[in-house]
Amino acid sequence: MLPELRDLYEPLEQRKAEFLTRLLALDEEERRAAPAPGAWSPHQVLLHLLYVEGLSAGPEVALPPDNTERPRPGIGLMTKLLAATMRAAIRLPAPDSASPPDEPGVSCEEVAARWTARREDLRRRLEAVTDADRPFARHPIVGPLTARQVLNLCESHLVYHLKRFPAPPRK
Repeated sequence: MLPELRDLYEPLEQRKAEFLTRLLALDEEERRAAPAPGAWSPHQVLLHLLYVEGLSAGPEVALPPDNTERPRPGIGLMTKLLAATMRAAIRLPAPDSASPPDEPGVSCEEVAARWTARREDLRRRLEAVTDADRPFARHPIVGPLTARQVLNLCESHLVYHLKRFPAPPRK
């Protein structure tokens, strides 16, 4: 993997591990309980993270290496502003397209395993990247994004949810 992508991918994995540690420390009732009316439960947030990461970085949105399409003008600035907003944990309404699918019979452990498999696929695809600034994936709203932009958005999104997620109990 290119060093600049590894420097973005490794913190993304660390954030995922932190999120899963916090989530799996909760009992099943806490995982499924929404903190407020209309809010997502921790289980739904996990489903959302898996789902949205697939929309931004999954194999179904991957662009072929010979793709010549470039990100639209201004997308770089827009992704930086969105990333900064998420890192600041400023509450953003999720578009309907980002709502997690309802999977009531699926455990958090099963969803976590699917997330791990998706990340492994992402890592394999990142290993093949030879230019971090070439289009890598097609975001459903903004279009083509580079591998660098995809990783920045994924990590910022995870930071956003970590800041809004219950902190682990102090010992």
